Amino acid sequence: MLYFETGDKIIQKKLIGLIPKKEALINNIFYHTSLKTHNRGKKELLSVTVVDDKDLEKSKIIERVKKELKDYCGIDSGRFIKHYYIPQALPDLKDLQCSVKPPKTGLADNIFLAGDSQLNGSLNAAIVSGEEAAIRVIEKVHTNLSPVS
Repeated sequence: MLYFETGDKIIQKKLIGLIPKKEALINNIFYHTSLKTHNRGKKELLSVTVVDDKDLEKSKIIERVKKELKDYCGIDSGRFIKHYYIPQALPDLKDLQCSVKPPKTGLADNIFLAGDSQLNGSLNAAIVSGEEAAIRVIEKVHTNLSPVS
């Protein structure tokens, strides 16, 4: 994850910009300044996510990201602020899915699983699996509270 201070926002909405180029180092970009805050400076804060750094040195990553920002997005990267290396930021999943099967959310009678590791490495997957686990918990509680006939 790299952070830059830029002069303007190329993306005006609260969106994550995806870079669909197989050869690109950049996976996505996001202007944090598109979110409402109490304090706001005169510059824009841009985060750039790199999923595979191709084993490049930090200086080469920064140099290539700046070039890709210009070439793919038309963004003058401005001032480089910080680089964070986050090992294993995404789960290593072998069985990617988009929906959860009910038995998969329950590990045991009173243990329910949720999170992106249940489906695929995304916020949406975390939400979907959390909703499904919550439904299973509600069903379990409802079953235990229902009067026996």
